[in-house]
Amino acid sequence: MSDVQILCAHPMTALWLRDIIESARPGVRVSDCESAESLLGVVDDGCDVVVLDAAACDAPATANAVRDRSTRTTIIVLADATRTDEAARAVAQGAHAVLSTTPHEAGLRAALALVWPPAQAGQVPSAAGRGGLSARELAILSAMADGMSNADIGARLFVSADTVKTQAKRLFARLGVHDRAAAVAAGLRRRLIV
Repeated sequence: MSDVQILCAHPMTALWLRDIIESARPGVRVSDCESAESLLGVVDDGCDVVVLDAAACDAPATANAVRDRSTRTTIIVLADATRTDEAARAVAQGAHAVLSTTPHEAGLRAALALVWPPAQAGQVPSAAGRGGLSARELAILSAMADGMSNADIGARLFVSADTVKTQAKRLFARLGVHDRAAAVAAGLRRRLIV
């Protein structure tokens, strides 16, 4: 069974994350930590994923301490727009991803799938996710449904706008469409986005 530890400043954020993670990964054990110190103790005992709220701790220092204790633990940092510098330093210290504290639920699910592959959750990995689309394609489709531009999607996924454009073309081909609106419509019809 996979273990996920959440360190959040707000109990409602922790509850929201717990619900999303447990529904996305049935059988995963999700726990809340009260402090960075208690989190590090759990990491020493073995932990698959750590979610750090930049508002709850010194994210760069905590990411570095987690990385020192376990190189197999996936580290996800939650940050709002006021903490982008801190989030960037956390990535430099070993965090795998930075997620917005206010993402659309489908976007959060897709982002989690990118940084926490199924094999880590005890599932069999596959080349294609839901509907034959990769996790990246699902993330792009979800972001398109949120009305994001290629530049905004690139910033969310930490890739260039040109990379998003290339991946969007592949996504369109897989869905059999020629533009963003048709892709979103096809995604909704096929229940690929919520």
